[in-house]
Amino acid sequence: MDSRAHAHVRDVHDQAARDPNLAVASVRPLGTTSFELRLIGKDVLRKLDVDRDSSVLEIGCGVGVVGLPLARRARRYLGIDIAETALGVFEKRLAVARLDDGRASVRVLDFVAAPAAAVEWLGQFDRVLAYAVLHYVGTETEGAAFVARAIAALKPGGKALFGNLPLSELASELRPPAALPTGSLRRSVTVLRDALGHGRPNAVGVVQTRRARLADLIFGRARVWLQRFFSGARTAPASLPSGSTMELSRQVVEEWLAKASIAVDYRWLSPGAATPLAHGRADLLVIRDP
Repeated sequence: MDSRAHAHVRDVHDQAARDPNLAVASVRPLGTTSFELRLIGKDVLRKLDVDRDSSVLEIGCGVGVVGLPLARRARRYLGIDIAETALGVFEKRLAVARLDDGRASVRVLDFVAAPAAAVEWLGQFDRVLAYAVLHYVGTETEGAAFVARAIAALKPGGKALFGNLPLSELASELRPPAALPTGSLRRSVTVLRDALGHGRPNAVGVVQTRRARLADLIFGRARVWLQRFFSGARTAPASLPSGSTMELSRQVVEEWLAKASIAVDYRWLSPGAATPLAHGRADLLVIRDP
């Protein structure tokens, strides 16, 4: 990403951070509810398996929509971001939650552009999170560097989650749930039966369990209704200029993993049911070899 686009991304996130609505402050889609924001945190906690002994590094923490639940659960939490205003908002939220006693902290840092020594100084962590961040890299070189540094920040046996990755393969694979069928009872039963079917992989092997598929069906319709109901009262989300994000694919991201030169295992996961930005996106869980 050139310096102008990089600065604009930072400025948009800093400007959005001043909004009292956390969904807007964290640059989520219009109509995102506080319930959905909580679902994001629960989904991440579950996938990263964060416990009271975990140390966590979050790259691109913003105002702490996910960071605050992580900080409450973990032994130690560090959030980094390029948006200084957003970090200021997060610091205040940590203070209100009484987590500003050294257990949780934030730091202004460009994870890709910073010198290697500055990133290495952060140390290693049991868990690393980059949620809806990786697509902000400007080139494949930057993307490979981002992934390599994130994995290097893991302790042996640690887990990293690259969450809500927009994959080109999923553009038509993960669509918003269709309207509930009308007409015969048989048709309605068929839809529910399909939703309760066994988990199956989509085009890029992201497995969605039967429970998740049913939840998508139920929460997806609820989300559509809530968006329509509250749309008039919501602040318009911040907008980013064309070229601020990079189109990702499974092949590209896996090539970046291979270039990291650190032995890992990984698997693609479906985003949690009804989490914002879920459609057309996937999560990548990476486990560093012991």
